[in-house]
Amino acid sequence: MRKILFILCGLFLALQAMAQEEFRQDGMIFKLYTTQNGIHHAELVGNFLPNGTDFVQIPDSLTKKGAKYPVTVIGEKAFKWKYGLDTVIIPDCVTTIGEDAFSGCEDLTKMTIPNSVTTIGKCAFIGCKGLTTLNIPASVTTIGESAVQYCHGLKALYVPGTVTTVGEYAFADCRGLTSLTLSDSITEIFKSEFAGCRGLTTLNIPASVTTIGQKAFLDCRGLTSVTIPNSVTKIEMEAFAECKSLSTVTIPTSITEISAGVFRDCHGLTSVNIPHTVTEIGNGAFYNCRSLTTLTLSNSITRLGMNAFYGCSGLEKIYYNTNDPVAGVKTIFSDDVYKKATVYVPFGCRDKAYAIYPWLNFEKIVETDFSGINDVDAASSLSNRVEVYDLRGVKVADTVDGLSSGIYIVRRGADVEKIAVR
Repeated sequence: MRKILFILCGLFLALQAMAQEEFRQDGMIFKLYTTQNGIHHAELVGNFLPNGTDFVQIPDSLTKKGAKYPVTVIGEKAFKWKYGLDTVIIPDCVTTIGEDAFSGCEDLTKMTIPNSVTTIGKCAFIGCKGLTTLNIPASVTTIGESAVQYCHGLKALYVPGTVTTVGEYAFADCRGLTSLTLSDSITEIFKSEFAGCRGLTTLNIPASVTTIGQKAFLDCRGLTSVTIPNSVTKIEMEAFAECKSLSTVTIPTSITEISAGVFRDCHGLTSVNIPHTVTEIGNGAFYNCRSLTTLTLSNSITRLGMNAFYGCSGLEKIYYNTNDPVAGVKTIFSDDVYKKATVYVPFGCRDKAYAIYPWLNFEKIVETDFSGINDVDAASSLSNRVEVYDLRGVKVADTVDGLSSGIYIVRRGADVEKIAVR
């Protein structure tokens, strides 16, 4: 009993260590805190402003009985659902914008966050549909879950490299967002961070990024091209799933695994080159990429996941330069692909392919010469006028510009060479 009383007394003293009282000023409600050491600060916890109030300037400090209380926190739900609020000025002594602080303020259009703020809480600006600009200063280190979600009016966004912790859906569903700039010191794009940002058309991932999180760009259906830098070593599940306009993607040699569903339902994707560093392609990685016509697989692949290319109904050519085709289940590809697509393998490997699933399901496996092939990209020195033929000898172009990935024969004057376009 004596021990319990001692603990209770300790808790009572701890509570007394920070005295607090309510204070009202200019239509806002504050809590004033004084620590045991006599340090004062204030938290804005609510308001009694009438709906239709369009301008609020939060004071930098409050004075009571001669004591000055700097406002350091905009607390939970302080201005939630405040209709008519257009502009808020936050003083440069605020360090925290709390959970739901401005959530549902649909008329809010202007918000300048001072460089004293280090934390933007969960749902802080969720549903601020009228917000057109939001600066995130380099002082911010933490952005909470859904902090800026459903801000449809937001057009441009810069995320500084100081941000090290980001909650799920932090900037998700900002459908008007057309310009996204990520600091070149950012190392991770977090789970669902930009999911549903359908206005984005291009994406520049800085060379500092090492991880692209699960569903990071899910349903960014306006996105047409993505270049992933060599710094990226991990792309998590469904990172680019449902990016339905995505037509080109560059997968760097730093990647060893293409996770499950990464490019699922990317209906606009026409060609994919899997670099030689990739050893695993996860379940449904390219599921239902129905415009995909050409696929180049590396000889280092040890696992093809279930449904990896299922539903890729446009697939016509599969280049697989390996002497030991990897085994897998039938549903890696769909039945229509088995009937119409041609698989190209090195000489002497056709029988090996026909001996195992899924390859034995293909009606056409053709042996071809992969030796002496030079790797180029579509912007190489071969971009001047040449004659380009496919492996059947049919002329297909006068330049390598715009060629889908695959193997071609190129004639330039008297010189002839075989190339693989990546």
